[in-house]
Amino acid sequence: MSLHDERMAKQPKVNQSIYYAWIENLKVSTEDISSFESSVSRFFDYNVDCSILDVKFVMVASYISRFNGNKPSVKRNIINDLKNFFGYIEEHHKTNWDFSKNDLTPLIPSTKVIKEATSPIRPLLFKELYTLFKQLNILKDSEEKWKEAYIVFQLMFDYQIGKAEISNLNNKTYNPETGEFKYKKVHIKLSDEFRDIFMTQGLTIGYYSEDTILNRMKLLCSLVGRNITQEDIWATSELYQIICPGCGERIKNSINLLGAVKVDILNFDGAILCKNCLVNLNDD
Repeated sequence: MSLHDERMAKQPKVNQSIYYAWIENLKVSTEDISSFESSVSRFFDYNVDCSILDVKFVMVASYISRFNGNKPSVKRNIINDLKNFFGYIEEHHKTNWDFSKNDLTPLIPSTKVIKEATSPIRPLLFKELYTLFKQLNILKDSEEKWKEAYIVFQLMFDYQIGKAEISNLNNKTYNPETGEFKYKKVHIKLSDEFRDIFMTQGLTIGYYSEDTILNRMKLLCSLVGRNITQEDIWATSELYQIICPGCGERIKNSINLLGAVKVDILNFDGAILCKNCLVNLNDD
């Protein structure tokens, strides 16, 4: 058994299946596939313990960063091998990636980026979230930078989108009439609040780089006294959702969307349901 096969033998069946199907596809047009086998099998062996269809960009970036000390040509070849592999997957499978093959460039992510992306996720506690909303409510109309910080936070919190998506919110990706935002795999309908803001001041945020959005996030950090990442905000959003026992849907923890039903039968005194289930319950 070759070293590549030994590495792949440790992987879940789905990863083995996709890897070997890709290898067979390569053999049709490529005489020497040893470089491809080495780059990709080492990637799997390095830090992949899930389905390849669910990997995140930080896992790929962390692997690539291992070759920062090598010659540029070595790094470039490894990236090209990975792009070939991920391109094959994009063509033949539906993925849950937060990146595409075109996001892999010869520019290797810095150690700082890798460290930030792999830091432990810390959702905001209720006191922190309360402080954030309270301060933003006061500051968002005082200066443009605070309005932008508010928009960045709300987009991440309400729709769980990130810096890459927000920086591409512009007249080409957003329809002001319907409130729909379409960019790559993101297809969401923004609330009337955002529609009013963008209609009033335009889509200025769409012209900001990810670095500028990071600076707006630093303003958010200053309000709660600690570092906040987009992953922290996403985790907070999930934390403040309730699974309705009536329909099984995740509902935002809001008194406008939830209600209580009192039953008082035996030891069952009632439950929290979404408003739709409450209406259906009353109709019955």
